[in-house]
Amino acid sequence: MWSGDADYEQFEVHGWPTNMVVDLGKKICTCGFWQLSGMSCVYACTAMARAGKQPEKFCHKWLIMDTYNDIYAFHINPIPSQKLWEKSIYNRP
Repeated sequence: MWSGDADYEQFEVHGWPTNMVVDLGKKICTCGFWQLSGMSCVYACTAMARAGKQPEKFCHKWLIMDTYNDIYAFHINPIPSQKLWEKSIYNRP
């Protein structure tokens, strides 16, 4: 249920065993999952569906595919087996 705020961002989501308060503008929910994980919780997704908004727009930027693709856009050079590494003159840690 929309709370009546001017920005259409605050909702009360009726669930079992309790109701949750979701603020889409602040990206918080009283269940705490959204704040801890950066991903929208079930209650936030319910509020987004009611508001006609996409859940992908509310995820942390580290959790979206574009960021993933940017991270792995470069190749990693292969390295030889540890047996072929040069021996160090220093003590092992």
